[in-house]
Amino acid sequence: MATIYINSMSIIAPGIMDRTQALSILRGECDWQHVPMGNITPGLLPANERRRTTALIKLALKAGQEAMLASGEEYAVASVFASSESDPDITDKICKALLLEDKPVSPTQFHNSVFNAAAGYWAIAAKSKKPSVSLSAGDASFTTGLLEAVSQVIVDAEPVLLVAYDYPAPPLLDAMWHIDFPYATALLLSSRKSDNCLASITVEAASDGVQPSMCASQSLEIMRHGNPVARSLPLLEAIAAEREGTVILPYINQQTVLVRVWP
Repeated sequence: MATIYINSMSIIAPGIMDRTQALSILRGECDWQHVPMGNITPGLLPANERRRTTALIKLALKAGQEAMLASGEEYAVASVFASSESDPDITDKICKALLLEDKPVSPTQFHNSVFNAAAGYWAIAAKSKKPSVSLSAGDASFTTGLLEAVSQVIVDAEPVLLVAYDYPAPPLLDAMWHIDFPYATALLLSSRKSDNCLASITVEAASDGVQPSMCASQSLEIMRHGNPVARSLPLLEAIAAEREGTVILPYINQQTVLVRVWP
């Protein structure tokens, strides 16, 4: 079973806007508190492209940027972008425009409506020509993204940046797919252990009937239930704790995935 190294990690969410805050909360040094998010500005993205992006895309790019900055490595790496819903605000605007007589869908809205828009903007920001995969699997989106990233690291022996993100929807779509909080996380996975390495992991199928892990922190448990990709939080807690343990993550069709974590 191949060992994968988590060489960097980030979270961007209400009340968690940088790596220092994230690690302090994940390690149980303080509780998570919901603080409304201000405007997110991923400084890596050129100004022209930044003006055309959406709140969701900025959230994803900020998480990726924080992880790569902390890693000290080159930004141009292969990437996996995972989201349960992609950009519900853009979907809402386009659907409303299509109900009008002249159907005034703007080119920018159409451009941002594709599922891999965040990955495209990341490629521009990171000046990366490396391969990228964008995927969705509902509540299992983070786990599916993790499996894809781990598989790529094993096969290609090259680092992979995993970015998982979801954003609350406007009222009409919220009735169909409710998300409480914006949330994004990014992990830099590699087959080589860096000086900044946070943890080592292996991934395997869990036994039938095993339930997904809960957060050790009750405050983070609220967030875990409030955003599909926040199902990642028990794993991020285990990584930040710097001690040996196992985490069960939800996967598709009621299956689960077991992640072994150690320093």
